[in-house]
Amino acid sequence: TTAAECTRPLRAMLALLLRCVGEDRVSARELLELVRGDVALAVAVIAESLAAPKPAGLPLWPMRLCLMLQQLTSPDVFTWLMQRADPAASEEFNNLPMADFRARQLVHCQAIALSYVQFDVLGRALQAAEDQSQRQAVMAALIRALHSLVGSRDLVGPGRLLSRCMAFDFMRLGFRFLAPFGRKLIEDGRNKDSAKLLRLLCRTFCWLLVHADADGSAFLGDSLKPVAAEWLMRANMKGDVQGKALMALLVLAMNCGVLGSNPQAEAQANTALNKLQYDGVDVEDELARWGAFSHLGAVSFAQLGLAVTPTELQEQPGAGGGDDIDSDDEEWPGTVGVCGVDWHLAAEDAPPTEGHPCSECGTLSVEGKYGEGYFAGLWYCETCWDQWQ
Repeated sequence: TTAAECTRPLRAMLALLLRCVGEDRVSARELLELVRGDVALAVAVIAESLAAPKPAGLPLWPMRLCLMLQQLTSPDVFTWLMQRADPAASEEFNNLPMADFRARQLVHCQAIALSYVQFDVLGRALQAAEDQSQRQAVMAALIRALHSLVGSRDLVGPGRLLSRCMAFDFMRLGFRFLAPFGRKLIEDGRNKDSAKLLRLLCRTFCWLLVHADADGSAFLGDSLKPVAAEWLMRANMKGDVQGKALMALLVLAMNCGVLGSNPQAEAQANTALNKLQYDGVDVEDELARWGAFSHLGAVSFAQLGLAVTPTELQEQPGAGGGDDIDSDDEEWPGTVGVCGVDWHLAAEDAPPTEGHPCSECGTLSVEGKYGEGYFAGLWYCETCWDQWQ
């Protein structure tokens, strides 16, 4: 029995649910209710739904599925799953130390990463991205989901799994989808939302390179090198990319090791540094906040006269401090960056029963805003909107 055959009834139920209540009112929580809290089965349903023909009457089907993938990786959904598993233990849950919460969340992330590989989520998402009208939203949701699974020093297991997966499928992912996706974001580099997404894209692949580096593999870096070099060159030529977005492109290029492969790379890197300094960006301070450097990246920055330390991954949660993040790339839902800090979860208010589901966290909200530009048509609650601002 194949995964497609096993999930067919659940996929039909999900499509019926979206038709009945509206595509924008069904989030990952409703899907998890449908599969009785089985995260792997939820991922399988999404993957097979992306591979199957789009159901009639659901024009936004691929985008909604990819948003559910993103929501499955968020701390909000994980917290809800923990409370759903044992509703009677809510009082003990509210007193749960953050280190214990993080340890359980890592198990959740590992299960999702294994499901991504088992059900070829990357391939299915790229298949959905063939639709030009939804490609931007699908790629953005995929990048956010990946960042949630790899963007920390303690996400060792998921990071290694997904870095291998990315390396094996990079010929399709990188040159058909990723390269033009980055070009569009660079072309719209003056737009604040596009600049943030561009930084997140660079940060995600920097973390993938760190995990690949720890895994002893240089294949992903070698594959990404020409794309990263092109992006940096385009940003330099365009001249109006926001400073921190240009900084992110520079770090990605250095982590790929472009200095040793292209005679013009050092000139491009120095051009970017000069522009950053001219724009008043504190390069050393931004590097200190970045937190994701491969060994090759440290060597490359040393050639430019800047000292950074390769990121050391931690096999156990709570073994060190949280990861520094870009001051403008807020700790958005998808990554908990506090490890080993003795604070407790506050009691949650009853979840709302009306409104639209937030495209970021999945919670229903009456008050919020619709995105603009690349995020047109996506609803965000006020909390997530304010975090992005």
